[in-house]
Amino acid sequence: MHEVKVPLTSLELINDSMQSELKRKVKKQLKSIENDVEEVLYFARSDEV
Repeated sequence: MHEVKVPLTSLELINDSMQSELKRKVKKQLKSIENDVEEVLYFARSDEV
């Protein structure tokens, strides 16, 4: 889990320093990836129970 979330957070920090339309697009895609990761982790945890 940590191996996935840290790089995403790093990308968010880099993106925050940008100023452009590209920033908005990157932020939207990062949020989508984060949501996908959270969903996968949720299902992975539910299989462990």
